[in-house]
Amino acid sequence: MIQAQARESRTSATLARVVLFVWAIPVTFLAGAYIGRDFGQSFFGFLFGLLAVFTGTIAFFWSQTWGTFSAQYPFLFAAVTAALTNRLSPPTHAEPGLRAAWCMLAKFAGLPPEWRVQASYRAEYAPKPLPEEYVPSRQKRTT
Repeated sequence: MIQAQARESRTSATLARVVLFVWAIPVTFLAGAYIGRDFGQSFFGFLFGLLAVFTGTIAFFWSQTWGTFSAQYPFLFAAVTAALTNRLSPPTHAEPGLRAAWCMLAKFAGLPPEWRVQASYRAEYAPKPLPEEYVPSRQKRTT
């Protein structure tokens, strides 16, 4: 009887973690759009972002259930992997924020272009070059 309950508990916990892991995949891409990082260009950036979202979510639920002391190591791991994600993934050259996440979500859902603001998610928002007087290699030498 105890073995059956232990097996059922293990199965339900594993199923919950698998569902959470599958849920974390699109959330990772949305978080990347929110912070202005392109996870489609860097596998390791995506992997560390996925681990950060997955571990951070599990740590949140652990802290709500058993207190913050039992979740301090998963929170620390989530913070380290989030920092590595920011370091390993290239920028999107788009304006980060909620608008970029909304554009990605709307594009995935197949909403019409007038519902989403494409300029904030595509490369149309490329950074402007510096003026000539601020670039040392372009300045005229007067000797």
